[in-house]
Amino acid sequence: MKDYLFNLKGRINLVVVARRVMALAALTLVLGMSNYAQAGGPMGRTLGVGLALGNPTSFTGKYHVSDSEAIDVHLGLFHSYGRSYWGNSLFLGGDYLFDLWTFVENGSITVPFYAGPGLGLLFDTRDYRDCRYSDRFRCGDYGYYDFGFGPRMPIGVGIEFNNAPFELFLEMTPSMMILVRDANYGDRVSVRFDIPNFALIARFYFE
Repeated sequence: MKDYLFNLKGRINLVVVARRVMALAALTLVLGMSNYAQAGGPMGRTLGVGLALGNPTSFTGKYHVSDSEAIDVHLGLFHSYGRSYWGNSLFLGGDYLFDLWTFVENGSITVPFYAGPGLGLLFDTRDYRDCRYSDRFRCGDYGYYDFGFGPRMPIGVGIEFNNAPFELFLEMTPSMMILVRDANYGDRVSVRFDIPNFALIARFYFE
């Protein structure tokens, strides 16, 4: 019992520290680089912050390296992977995005198609598998994972407003996640791959 409580306390402390470190890293990355960016976002602005709703649901920032390249970051919650419900795992992700094609570009809006490589991290993951009818309360409990990591590839299309400092995007992110399991639950490593991770993203841009 003492060993279990010790492991539980250690996991909780690790999660708290990880959350603080990730929040500080994301804030430093987004705010620290804004002074060096070139114009490329809505109204020629370079730094955007906002929300992503979907999988993941997160706070998000975007920094334009040039007119056609950008770095984005996400800090929030990751809900599920295919038929596995993950109990709102803490998620940190970063991507390097390229505008590959522009469908519309005029004085009012720009509609780009983009994609790019990225990396995702998960912390404090609970694996509920074999869910039926999208009901997370009817799933098998396969235990905890301490953390996970893996590549991701955001693909999306959006609307950038040229007369207002806003952008809207619909994004799909095929991704793979390598999960490291808590020592109290059997196998140590598991791999997941999923395609339909959709999110609707809105950002406001600063000077």
